[in-house]
Amino acid sequence: RAAASQAAAAATVAAERPPPIMQALAATAAGGRRIDRISRALLNAIGLLVSRELEQDVSALQAVRTRVRYCQLLAGRLAMPNDGTDALLASAWLSGLPDWKTAAARLDMPYPVAEIISGETAAGSDSPGPHVFAVVTAYQDILRRDPQAARNHQHLRRELVPRGPGAEHQGPIIEALLQILMDEQFLTPSQGSAGTLLVIEPEEGTASNISALLTTEGYRSLTAATVAAARAYLASLMPDAILLARDLPDGSGLALCQALKQDARTAEVPVFMLLRHTGDRHAAEALRAGADDIVTVPVSAELLVLKLRRAMPAKPVAEDDTGVQGNLGDLGFTDLIQILAAGAKRMEIALTHAGRGGRICLDGNTVVHAEVGDLVGEEAFYAFMKWPSGEFRAVPREAFDTQSMNAPVMGLLMEGARRSDEHE
Repeated sequence: RAAASQAAAAATVAAERPPPIMQALAATAAGGRRIDRISRALLNAIGLLVSRELEQDVSALQAVRTRVRYCQLLAGRLAMPNDGTDALLASAWLSGLPDWKTAAARLDMPYPVAEIISGETAAGSDSPGPHVFAVVTAYQDILRRDPQAARNHQHLRRELVPRGPGAEHQGPIIEALLQILMDEQFLTPSQGSAGTLLVIEPEEGTASNISALLTTEGYRSLTAATVAAARAYLASLMPDAILLARDLPDGSGLALCQALKQDARTAEVPVFMLLRHTGDRHAAEALRAGADDIVTVPVSAELLVLKLRRAMPAKPVAEDDTGVQGNLGDLGFTDLIQILAAGAKRMEIALTHAGRGGRICLDGNTVVHAEVGDLVGEEAFYAFMKWPSGEFRAVPREAFDTQSMNAPVMGLLMEGARRSDEHE
């Protein structure tokens, strides 16, 4: 009986003890979290060291911060693993130093920094890190030559055509970067702007000239060269007016104008048809398609501005109407948070989904408050990450009325992704 009792007790203890495989998984998960924390601390230290080294060279420091920012955004958009993301960001920081090779060697980091910065292994590597770094640095080179290039995505796409080693891997990265730039333009509040205009024009020179003219007059302009690109813009933003070419590479401007006027969402947006011929037939076709007015190319700056002012009367703007709003189905929660955080501003983001509502307060790259239902702080943030859809409104703030946390955005997103992986 004593032996039977001991056996039963041992069986009970064994039943209550997690099986070896579960113990191993738990230990691995705990170890992974420690590694993530150490890696984030190392990245923060690298960023601090580089920032101090370049503090007397403002332009160089700004350039490296921009490089890190887009590498981080692309890593998130491409769902790169944590170790690959860490290696990419460490490389982006160190690339700002004149003698980055010596710095990398002295730090003795567990990252292939030389391979990522030099692109030596890009041709045969499956890792996206070297290719992401190459695309981001190419984009920065274009901006140095032409600061307005970011507004003309068709021009950027041509300039960023993959070349050299690893070109076959760069196409999707370039498209991801262009989408990020579109999202950034959408999420940039147009305070003090006379309005936002979408210029749908296939000829790069004409589009650039019109954009420059509009910028000079205080308007915010976005450009698209095709029907598809225009529809991509219109899926996530609503311009105050549209300048539309009659002929486009992938369709008819007349047909697009007609579709816009038949869509309740865009029916009230003024459409100006860009015509290269002043004949009555083309003008009549444009008006029959629903165009509100005609603008001839080359464009007369004075005449265009007069027409825009007539079609876009000044509207009183409420004090809290300086933000942006959108749909989480079009711009996911992770992308939304990363882009707003990269803007280094104080933003309050109100979110709603299936009758539930909450908010997140961002102070630059740090989340200082999150709440939804009964959840407050980090658990509320992780709850938002699970939302598959919903609406958002982001508004700049001078200060916040409460603080429940003080956590870096990247750390929260990485922890939320880890929790999601464990749940699956």
